[in-house]
Amino acid sequence: MLAETGAGQHGVALATACSLVCIDCEIHMGEIDVEKEHPNVIRMKILGTKLIPVSRGTRTLKDAVDSAFEAYLQDPVNSLYAIGSVVGPIPSL
Repeated sequence: MLAETGAGQHGVALATACSLVCIDCEIHMGEIDVEKEHPNVIRMKILGTKLIPVSRGTRTLKDAVDSAFEAYLQDPVNSLYAIGSVVGPIPSL
């Protein structure tokens, strides 16, 4: 199971669920967000999450989404991406 998070709330929720059912969990999070959201990072690590700090681009949620999606595309058959962000094109009015 993999996902992205900015503030860490989605990461903590997914880490908790994965821990309860013994599924590996990988969370991608921008380096800036890792520094800002230290309490949630600690919670994810306690729950056994593999935290991937993303150091490219803005080092925030935008690049964490890209990183998580790229990780998913490396093995889409055996991976599950639990997207936690509102992403996509801007709808025309």
